[in-house]
Amino acid sequence: MNSRVFSILLFLLSGFSLFSTAQSATGKNKKSKNHDVSQQEELNNKVDYDSTIDHSRLMLLDAMLELNDALEAGVKASLDSLNSPVVGLANDKHTALLIIKKAKEQELLLPYLQHVQDSLTEDSRIIVAERKEILMRLNPLDILQEEIAPAETKMENLVIKNDTFNRIETDTMRQFPELKSGIAIRKIPGNKTDTWKHAHAVVDTAALARYELNEMQPTEARDQSSKRESDTVSHIKANFFLARAKKAVELKQYSRASDLLGKSLDLWNRNYSAIVCLADVDAETGSYTKALKGYDRAMKIDSTQASLFFKIGMAHLNLKKKYEAFENFSRAIGIDSQYVLAYMERADISSGWLKYESAVEDYNAVIKINTNYYQAYRLRGIAYLMLRNFASASDDFTRYIIFDPSDSSVYYYRGLAKVGNNDWLEGCMDLSTAADMGHVAAKKALKENCDL
Repeated sequence: MNSRVFSILLFLLSGFSLFSTAQSATGKNKKSKNHDVSQQEELNNKVDYDSTIDHSRLMLLDAMLELNDALEAGVKASLDSLNSPVVGLANDKHTALLIIKKAKEQELLLPYLQHVQDSLTEDSRIIVAERKEILMRLNPLDILQEEIAPAETKMENLVIKNDTFNRIETDTMRQFPELKSGIAIRKIPGNKTDTWKHAHAVVDTAALARYELNEMQPTEARDQSSKRESDTVSHIKANFFLARAKKAVELKQYSRASDLLGKSLDLWNRNYSAIVCLADVDAETGSYTKALKGYDRAMKIDSTQASLFFKIGMAHLNLKKKYEAFENFSRAIGIDSQYVLAYMERADISSGWLKYESAVEDYNAVIKINTNYYQAYRLRGIAYLMLRNFASASDDFTRYIIFDPSDSSVYYYRGLAKVGNNDWLEGCMDLSTAADMGHVAAKKALKENCDL
């Protein structure tokens, strides 16, 4: 099966599953309506009607409809690919094999894709119907105006006679049943002129009512509602590209991830997650200065994330700017006192500055948070060793060996700690074990301290 069909199919499987879940939720939330009650009466009776719920639902439906269209396009592309003829030389073995392979793919995939296509078509119909219902609640006369407009043109071309009034009314109501539940039409009996006025009354009444509703809904509010809807759709698209970018990062496809993140930020330039992810890609590819600019941009949007300051600290550390790194690790700990990695990195910097007491304090914090974080025992043991606290150092190395008995360096360090604590026999045994495991420094220490 060619890679293009596979990639489109995988996209459809994930997208169709997401859409089906959303559509299922839509079905559960639907309420039955009494179609004999007019839309206008319903709005008048619901005194505490909250339009914000319908606005939110409408934005979700628009996003679902757009996603559905994208999925339908994907299905069509897959079907076109499966149904396309095999290009090759006649009577060629390779072409014959391709034809056989294509036939198997068609047998396997065509029924499923056709089922998906039918399901998507039905889903679109349901969404459009629900969307129309919501629009009728929000601004019913706009919908009526759209449906009545063709009637006005048709009525203008009618040759109206006195005895045809009832036929005109009957035809109009049959073509536009919404009028029965929408605007009450008042008969104007009389001659041609009266009947002509009645023909226009439908549109004129709708226009008047629409004007009154618009007066109740300020232009600024309508514009804000439209902007919220547009922003929501853009944000959904932006997060779609972000999800694909994160998958590319997992596969170490950094160039592709960068392109996808660019598309995400084009749609939503203040998407914090996309900005941070793009900076992470820069850091992974060694562009630490560029990464810092991205992290700084993200910090202007949200400066309450400990992980952001940790990443800034790591970028500075890779640029050999230990002071700036130390400060940002401290800020991360200030936001999240349980941030183990920030403690570990800050302790490592302190050890490099020969501030072993500070390093021990940070390692103590790590072990208090997680007693099974065994790397902290080894590093705290080295700090104790440098402080000549040989007993504590030896205890930490013993704890580390419980978790990882294959690390030759720990036997070497514990040997030095025991020798420093005048436990020559145990110390020399540890140095001998480290030397046997191939630790070069242990061989030298064994010769110097144990005459072996």
